[in-house]
Amino acid sequence: MVQEEFVPIRVVCLGLLSISKLGKGQHNYYLNLAREDYYTSSSGGEPEGVWLKTLGAAKLGLKGKVLKQHLRNLFNGFHPDGTPLVQNAGRPDRCPGHDNTFNTPKSVDVFALLSPEHIQKIARQCQFESVSETIQDIERKVARCRRGKGGARWESCSIVVAAFEHATSRALDPCLHTHCLVLNVAVRHDGTIGALDSKPLFEYKMKAGAAYRVRLGHKLEQRLGLKLNWHGTTFEIAGIPRILCDFFSKRRQVIKKELERKGLKSAVAAAVTAIETREAKGKVPPREELVRQWSIRT
Repeated sequence: MVQEEFVPIRVVCLGLLSISKLGKGQHNYYLNLAREDYYTSSSGGEPEGVWLKTLGAAKLGLKGKVLKQHLRNLFNGFHPDGTPLVQNAGRPDRCPGHDNTFNTPKSVDVFALLSPEHIQKIARQCQFESVSETIQDIERKVARCRRGKGGARWESCSIVVAAFEHATSRALDPCLHTHCLVLNVAVRHDGTIGALDSKPLFEYKMKAGAAYRVRLGHKLEQRLGLKLNWHGTTFEIAGIPRILCDFFSKRRQVIKKELERKGLKSAVAAAVTAIETREAKGKVPPREELVRQWSIRT
């Protein structure tokens, strides 16, 4: 059974961090992939979503596992209990929010997902903490909303973020990444709710991506004793063969070939081509089965 296609309305690709505008109903894409027993279930899937520890989530009483109805309500502008939070709650033209996706470097994909389970858990925890801390940066430094008649003035606010960890690309290669659904629910200091201004998210994306990469690299160094080759704020794990990383980068190869065919080189062209060439993500096998298949192929 093919899962619902996820087609972002607007995408800014930055290698390890991308931001896309969410469309109505796209929460089902993440909910349909998520399973509590993702390691061993014969139905496959990905881990269930969790609410990140933000001030906005705390003010709305959201913590731990993402419940389907709570996410659906917030996507549509309602409180988790179903009461309206904003004036346009439930309207079909309402923007639900933005997906900030944090992708680990390819050498981390290969190392983390082909290692023994206890190593995988440490690497995944490093990813989760790095993402969570960066989202807290975004909340503290750039989150804002409008206030007053016609939105005449700006003010800082708290945010609500549902995080979903995925471990595969659409080509079912190792691809550890975290979708952070930054919902269009801005919690003001007085407890009232407004619409989140998305412009600062895009303006801050370079700094957010750099901060995430540095955090992730340092955690991997400290907790797993890995040697990293740093290039500014980007890195790769020393000793992971480039040929192996390329072997598990089928989506990248498809995009590269299509860009070469069109004679294009820009980042914008790459982002558009990524959307044009993507296929619907089908059924995701259990992670144990994927690891077995990846190991055989190496």
